[in-house]
Amino acid sequence: NYSWAFLFCLFLLCLYRKGLKQEFLKDTFLVKILCLFCGFVAGMSNENTGPMMIGVSLCFIIWNKYKKVKLPQYTYYAFIGVLFGVGTMFGLGGSVNRLNNNQFHKDLANATISNRLLVSIYHITNFLKAMYFIPIINIIILLLLLYDKKLSIIKNQKFILSSFMLICGLILAFVLFLAPMVPDRAYYSAGMFCIIAFIILSDLLYDIYRIYFIKYLSLICTIYFLIIMPLVVVPYISLYNNFDYRETLIYQAKIKGKKEI
Repeated sequence: NYSWAFLFCLFLLCLYRKGLKQEFLKDTFLVKILCLFCGFVAGMSNENTGPMMIGVSLCFIIWNKYKKVKLPQYTYYAFIGVLFGVGTMFGLGGSVNRLNNNQFHKDLANATISNRLLVSIYHITNFLKAMYFIPIINIIILLLLLYDKKLSIIKNQKFILSSFMLICGLILAFVLFLAPMVPDRAYYSAGMFCIIAFIILSDLLYDIYRIYFIKYLSLICTIYFLIIMPLVVVPYISLYNNFDYRETLIYQAKIKGKKEI
């Protein structure tokens, strides 16, 4: 539910990115319904991603109001969809129930600040390792560009956008740092925001210095991905077979009228 749900967030992000260039879709009824649906699913995606999409959508609307750009109605439909999605997710109560029924969460709530800090540092380290320290690299490059007064980079749209996406990614990650147990997959949306920030930054570097290293980096990542693919796929095949075997046992037990296995 992390990768497929983020596709709808990505759709909205692409929509907003085009909007910043004042490149809008036709404001038809079907487009409005599509944006409403995608916004709803994006809002329902995860406990941290949904609220972040509210913030991103709101910032997009406010920015265009500030720039006196008239937005098509489908952008408001997307925002309304996100609001309803987030409201539905938290209204169902699943997140609250999981939080209240987890003893580790309760113990952490009563823990000392130093113990909470240790848990957060552990998660921060895992996140940065999983991201190959891309957020740190991004921050350093942004600060170096900002330090160069000859560039007057502070008003550059790509600089602002890269910084904004990086901040969003770090906020998404820091929200999870406060949780006691966080699987790596939970950082999916935070990682995606940081990667998008890095891609925008690479495009900015090309504009300034004609350095287009993202092409070579993509090639290296593709080769690396193909090499490690068997290592990733094999455990999932084993996991699928275990689940399939368990479901078969449950199904056969139901046919025989058994209530326990």
